[in-house]
Amino acid sequence: MTTPTRTPRNPAAIVDESIKVEMAAEAEEYSRSINILILGETQSGKSTLVEAMKKYSDPSVALNLDAIGKGSISHTSEVHETVIKTDLPDYEVYRLADGGSNGKSRDKIVHYGLLSETKDVNAYEDAIDERENLYLTQASTGGTRQLTFRIYDTPGLNDTFGQDEAHIEKIFSALSAAGAIHLVLVVVGTTPFTRGLQNALRNYATIFPEFNGIMAVVHTKIDYKYFHPKYEAFTKRMAARASMLQDLIGRTTITQFMIDCDLFSSSKKPIRECLTQNTIGKILRLAAFNHPVALDRIVVKKSYKMKEIDQIIKEKYKSIMLEAERSLQFKDGHRDDFLSRIYSLDIKVQNLEIELHEIEEEIRIHNTDEMILLHEERYDQEWTVTPSVRQNHMKYSSEKNTIDLKTIMMNNIKNVSQEGGETFEFWTANFERKAFQNGVFHVKLYAKKSKVFRSTISECNTQICVVKGNMERLRKEKDQQVEKQRYQSAAIAELVEKRKESAKLVSLATVDSINPEVFQSLIQANAYSMDPREAANVVEDIYLTYIRSPQRPSVILP
Repeated sequence: MTTPTRTPRNPAAIVDESIKVEMAAEAEEYSRSINILILGETQSGKSTLVEAMKKYSDPSVALNLDAIGKGSISHTSEVHETVIKTDLPDYEVYRLADGGSNGKSRDKIVHYGLLSETKDVNAYEDAIDERENLYLTQASTGGTRQLTFRIYDTPGLNDTFGQDEAHIEKIFSALSAAGAIHLVLVVVGTTPFTRGLQNALRNYATIFPEFNGIMAVVHTKIDYKYFHPKYEAFTKRMAARASMLQDLIGRTTITQFMIDCDLFSSSKKPIRECLTQNTIGKILRLAAFNHPVALDRIVVKKSYKMKEIDQIIKEKYKSIMLEAERSLQFKDGHRDDFLSRIYSLDIKVQNLEIELHEIEEEIRIHNTDEMILLHEERYDQEWTVTPSVRQNHMKYSSEKNTIDLKTIMMNNIKNVSQEGGETFEFWTANFERKAFQNGVFHVKLYAKKSKVFRSTISECNTQICVVKGNMERLRKEKDQQVEKQRYQSAAIAELVEKRKESAKLVSLATVDSINPEVFQSLIQANAYSMDPREAANVVEDIYLTYIRSPQRPSVILP
């Protein structure tokens, strides 16, 4: 059994004076683009966010107004790909020096951290709305290399009318050439979470559990005035939304951003624009920082609809198997008992062969060097606007898993001290943010999948020994019976072989996960865009193709 090779680490080890990513980047990864998948409901601001990302990379770019929906109408019915190239600059606001120099050597930078000291709410709002003698500009990146981002804007989750699998088909067809996903960005507006959105997010988290480690949420249409600490109700409401999203996706922590992509304002407000641009920069840096998920090796868990279709297939082929068994009828009682005994032994061996394959498939899924997320934690000063500098602390410990990979992204952070990490079962860090800066400290700790699931793998190996022992015993017993009356046993050989294919197909329809290759074939056939009965015929044909194909041992049952 071949163990898949590990997904290479992300190429984007961003290093300059303000941004450091602790990653041992591999050379072959440097030429790859960084892929972002955007999910969200209609009018949540997905397409507007994409346009804002284009403005971040190139402030002079013209907006594509046709891509942005109006009212309750979505302008995204298919998956749209947008490519941007950027060296991930920070944006800064400057105040013109006396005489209006418009030259940064003389003009004075406006620190948002200082503005946030304003105790009066109205004065704070006036400060971030100020326009006179202020201008926005890109800061130097210190020689950071240019990165290519491919952004995939998808139809609204509520546009699928419960057809999440059909929605997924569109997405995977569009992503077929991407190879991997670095960030799944869930876009939510300020309106309450609809039942459709909740169900869709649960479905995505269920079908693609490996996406959980690269998911983040961006709350759009946020008025930056609410960043002031006196808006306690807003802070509590956002905390409640964050907690609800964590429950929906099944994560104890998930990175979340707040942004206002106001692209239509007639009066530009540099400080608000700066907050937007730098938030986009944080989102793109997170994508570059993440450990990518390879699409060709992703484990796909079956959704409710997939299981419903598989149930139709199971019922059909269980009926075929039962009919085959009923056809075993002989006039001679002694001969009937003898052949029935051989048939029974054949079926028991056959069932054990299928069970053996299912166990081996379970090992194949888990016994890999793919990295899975153990712990994620993020400190982001933007969530709390107080500019005071204080010592911050993070920690992680586990009695079960050794850390195999530690990745850290830092922006405007100083005085970092760490203990533990790779090869240890714990990690701690102390750090401070630089004065008046929006500091970010983001850590992700990973372990090899084979280590995390070593107990499951051990149990499976034990089961394999038991199953193989039982198979050997039953085969010997059958061979002894056949040797006594060899000519008579040929009467049921065809019947057993006919049942074998049906049993394999029932097994494929029973397991909870789908092999990546099988899933890709189902996607290409648009299997889940049909009604269940029609879909069952398509799924059945694809299952049979893989069962009969000798070129695909990873999905072939013995």
